[in-house]
Formats: sequence, structure tokens, C-alpha cells
Amino acid sequence: MAAVDRDRQAWLAICGWPAETGFDPVREGLDYALLTRWFLWDKVGHTIRRQRDPGEVEFEDAAGPAAAEAVAERVAISESIRRTALQARLAARRTLGQRRSLYAPFPYSRHARILETLLREGASFDVVVPAAHAAAWPGAIPWRFAQPDSNSSMAADEQMFANQLADAMLVGLSAQGIELMDADRTLLRRQAGEQVGHVRQAATVLARLRPDALLVPADNHPPFIDYVLTARKAGIPVVMLQHGLDCERHYLDDSYATHIAVWGAQRAERYRRDSAWQPERIDVVGNPYYDDWAALPAGDPFVWLWVTRPHRPSKCYPPSRRPDEGLQIFDALIEALAGEPRAQLVIKPHNFDYAARYAQHIPAALAGRVSIAEDTVVNLLQRAGVVIAEDSTAGMDAMMGGRVVVHAHFAESKPVMPFVDYGAALPGFNVGQLQESLRGAVALNATEAAEMRAGQQRFLDDFAGPRDGHASRRFAAFVESVLNR
Repeated sequence: MAAVDRDRQAWLAICGWPAETGFDPVREGLDYALLTRWFLWDKVGHTIRRQRDPGEVEFEDAAGPAAAEAVAERVAISESIRRTALQARLAARRTLGQRRSLYAPFPYSRHARILETLLREGASFDVVVPAAHAAAWPGAIPWRFAQPDSNSSMAADEQMFANQLADAMLVGLSAQGIELMDADRTLLRRQAGEQVGHVRQAATVLARLRPDALLVPADNHPPFIDYVLTARKAGIPVVMLQHGLDCERHYLDDSYATHIAVWGAQRAERYRRDSAWQPERIDVVGNPYYDDWAALPAGDPFVWLWVTRPHRPSKCYPPSRRPDEGLQIFDALIEALAGEPRAQLVIKPHNFDYAARYAQHIPAALAGRVSIAEDTVVNLLQRAGVVIAEDSTAGMDAMMGGRVVVHAHFAESKPVMPFVDYGAALPGFNVGQLQESLRGAVALNATEAAEMRAGQQRFLDDFAGPRDGHASRRFAAFVESVLNR
């Protein structure tokens, strides 16, 4: 079976398990087949890889069972939100209820840029955040109502439903030839039980606060989808701003928010074409992150920056994605580095990648020319002249900086991001091709560089949208129009 067919088989199994059982996954008006779908993404992919060739997943098995990682990992809030001018302008606290309210239950991680945008624009509505995070957001209203504990004892009917839900998921997958590993079965049962409590918590919060709209950083997996579907049931509009390039087939096609602001026309087209649930409205606003983007100085073609995508088993959703893909790319880059004595390699690992493993595998002879970076991509682009990108937003950032891009992709499936198709990057889809493209990247002539730059502009037009410095204002206006509809 071709890789594209295996990937589709996995997705159809994940979506189709209810049809193979007599179990009704709808409880109190909410479809738990949707609320728990994300729990199957990595488990089904792992199972199909193992069924195809048990020897190929030795690396994956060594990494242990899928971890119950925090979905909304907390990162440092942008320092710009703490600027004195912004604090002075927005320090006054308002009384909840005087104006329309937008509730942001997850004011961290991806929300840092989003909330800063809304607060800076001084909209005519109030942004409400949980009190525990209010200090980071001057101008937002802290909501101090006691939050219900999702881990409190489950009622007997909740526990029964959770058990039946997990049983049905396993039966439905088995009917399609997919038998999860014991460790994944155990984890799935625990996740199903926890999800019932999380949904109860979301429903209680929204019933107490009664916001005029909800703002989420993502809408297709927990904990975000818990609030999204609960809000929709209650008739509360849900707003989402695109937070990255959607670099998977199938898994990121569906949208559940009612009002979505996207960066470029390509993402709007993909939602309209592929999402089973259609939002009430999709607007192209551009990427607020690029509003303040400053031109970069010329980079050094012999400073190579590799920005990785997630490779941990829990992030390898389609069967064609392998957890050891990153190490294969790493080995190819080390070989290329050995053949180009003038070059140095800087590795910027994703938070869900194997930074420690890369560090352990650096050959002693090249130790002075390979480094693992913890800095931001923007800062690292200051020196780098060549960027090795996988299917990720980092490739688009490199284009914004006018860098030569090489698209590394060693999975059996075709890349999702059409960097190469646009002429915006050189191909690196196997060891030989990646190394050849790196040799070409340091030797581009003026005509080749101009052609790549033109391809990058075409890509940015379609995927990043308008880059006129006003994306923040457009997004704030979009949110305000939702609240005042």
C-alpha cells in the first residue's frame, strides 16, 4: 500500500470507529467522537507503522508509550507585552459586565501574540482571562470566579459513559484491523475518563461567566475543543486566529470555531474545501507576527540553520511520519557539513523533538562547527544564510528574511508544504538530494537567487497573506465585528 493510502486509511479509521459499533458517542448534546478524536491520532499511526514492519519501529518503541503531554505548553510571554507604554495605557481595570466580553481561557503559549494584538489595538470590548494569568496582560479583566476541578470525583453515570466510550473506540478500531498496543489502550482509557471531566469543567465555566464570545488558539483538539464545542452548543461564537502552517494531511483539515481569521487565502480555501464543519465566517487578515518584521541583514551562506519539526512519537500522526526522521536528516546534514569545511550548522530543535539526541550524536571532529540553539528563530536568522526547514512555519519565516531555503523531508509521503513547487526552496527529500541542494545553496548565482526570491514572494502572498503592517488591526476589527454582530 502506498504511503498516501496508509495515511488515509489511518484517518478514516480514526473518524469511522463509531460506524463499526452500536455505541452512540453523543452525551448531553456533545459528540465525544470529536472530543476524543485527537487521542487516536498518534496511537493509530504507531499501530499501522508497527503492523507494516515491526522492525522499523524499534526507535519508536524505545521512546516508550505515547506520553500524555500538556497540549497547551506554557512558554514565556512576549516581553513586548510588558512595555511601559502599554502598561501605562491599559493599566485601568474595568468592571466585568459593562461592555461586551471576549473570554480567553488559555492566555499563554500561542495566545501571547493574539492577546497582545487585541489589547494594543484598544478595542471597544473587554478581554477576560483567568485571574491566575491576569498579571501578564495589563488591560485584561481577571476573572476570579472559582474554577471547578475537572479531577473531582466523577459521577457514576460519567464513569460508565467514559468506560463505554473507550470500549467502543477500541472495538471500532479493531473492526478495521487496528489493534492498539496495551500501553496505548491503557492510556486511551485514562484519557477518555479525564475528557468527561474536562468537558464538565468547560461547561461550568462558560455557564458562570456567560461571555459574548470565546477566543481559542486552536479548535480541533483538547483542551481547546472542549470549550469550542461546549460554546457552540450554548450559542456562544468562537473566534480563532490561525497560529501556524498546517503541515499535515487530513488531521488539520477540520475546523470547529464559528469565526476564523486566517493569514492567507490558501488556508481559507483549504478549510472551505476540506472541513466537514464549516465556520460561519472566514476572513483573511494576514499574520500579526509579521506586522513589526524588520528587514534582516545579509546572511552568511556558510551558516546553516536547521529548524526541526516535532519528531516525538506523540507528534507523528500519519503512519508515513517516522519518529527517527529527524535523526536521518541530522546524519545527512553532518555528512554535508563534513564535505564543506567552511560551513557550520546551527540546530534549532522543536520543543517536541530530540535535542539531547542530536547533541549526543555530534561527531567529535565537528564539535566546533555544530551547535544546538535555544534562541528564537528570528534571532538565529540574523546570521544564517541558508535555512533547512521541514514542513513548518519556520520555512516561511526564512522566506520573510530573504534566506535561501532547503526543504528537508524524509517521510515516504509527499510534503504538505509546497515550498519547492513554488520555487521558494530547494528540494531535500532524500539524503543525496538534501546534500546536493546544500551545495547549490551556497553557490546560487544572481539569476537563481532572484528566481527563488520571486517564488518566495508568491508563496508568502498565498500563505502569509497581506504583509502591510496592518494584520493586527484587521484581526482586532474581525473580533469586534463578531462581538457586535
